[in-house]
Formats: sequence, C-alpha cells, structure tokens
Amino acid sequence: MLSTEQRQETLAALDVLATLFYRPLEASTVEALDKEAVFEHWPQWLAQKPLTEQLQRGVTYVPFEQLKQDHYDLLLAPKGRKAYPWGSVYTSRENRLFAESSVAYQAFCKQHQIQFELSEAQPLDHFGLMLGATAHLLLQQQDEAVSELLGVHLLPWSGRFLQCMNDSAQTELYQQLALLAESTLDGLSQALSVTVVPVPLYK
Repeated sequence: MLSTEQRQETLAALDVLATLFYRPLEASTVEALDKEAVFEHWPQWLAQKPLTEQLQRGVTYVPFEQLKQDHYDLLLAPKGRKAYPWGSVYTSRENRLFAESSVAYQAFCKQHQIQFELSEAQPLDHFGLMLGATAHLLLQQQDEAVSELLGVHLLPWSGRFLQCMNDSAQTELYQQLALLAESTLDGLSQALSVTVVPVPLYK
C-alpha cells in the first residue's frame, strides 16, 4: 500500500527514468538533472544515498558527448546494441521483437486503456514505455493493475536487461542508472507486495 507521499514520489521517479531510458539523450535533459540535483533528491525508500550521489556525480562531471555516445551504444544502435530494452528479446527463444510476451502485454494495455503516442510502429514492451505505463496506472490509483504489469510483464525480464546495461555501460551515469532503476522497481514492488511470475530467459 502506497501513501499519498510515496505515490507522488514514485510518479516523479518513474517520469525521470522513463525519459532517460526511452528518449534520445538531450543536453537540456542532462543540464536539468544537474541543476535540479534530481538524483540527490531521489526518495530514500526507493534508492540509498550512496547510489544517488554517484549518479549525481556522473551527471555533473562527465562530458555530454560521452554520455550521449554511451546512451546510443547501449539502447539505440541499429546493430549490436549492448542492452536491448524490449522484453520479448529476452523471453522468446529466437530473441524476437513482437513475440508472445509482447503480444500479451499489448493485450494488457488494451484492457486497461493505456494508449501511447508513438511516431512509428514499435513494440510496446520497451522498458521506458513500460515505466511510463506504470506511472499512468499509479496516477489512476489502479494498484492491482500496476502489480500485474510489474509481476507478469516487466520484472520477469527487466533484471537481465539492467544487468546487460550495467555490465556494458562505459560511463558511471549509465552503470548507476541501471542500478537505480532496479532499486526503484524493487522498492515499488515491495510496497505493493508484487509477486513476480518466473519465466525462462533466452538472452
């Protein structure tokens, strides 16, 4: 059960994470993270101070071009990206997009009237998009749906994705960002008593 304060803190945290994982990295985003000391103010029930302080240093002291290149190599490169952010890449034997788990999540979104404004056809089971969907459901106080999204559709594979990201990142920001996302999802899952459905992973 989330308190009103925890709900608001989680919404703000998920908004930051969704932006950093889904959208191309912009200099204005990094400047805002630095100026507003976003990571230093991260709720401690979602992540401990040593982690958030490291993240803040990663934003403050690493040149933007280096951060942008790391983001591209990890999440955007057309070939050989180091951390694929779509769930079905991990849950299908062929490591395919739009595979069975992706179709199941699309049905979940339709059931709960979660709509996305996308510039092109793409799988909905992108880590960043799923964080945005989680925030949407939390805002609507649909906590049972949040628990289902996390336990059935996201957490069964997100740990592997975040591990790939942490292992392959070349900057402290993206190494620690993977840990922050995992810690934040763990904190939210504990607060909502989420049960994670185990699934075999193939990547």
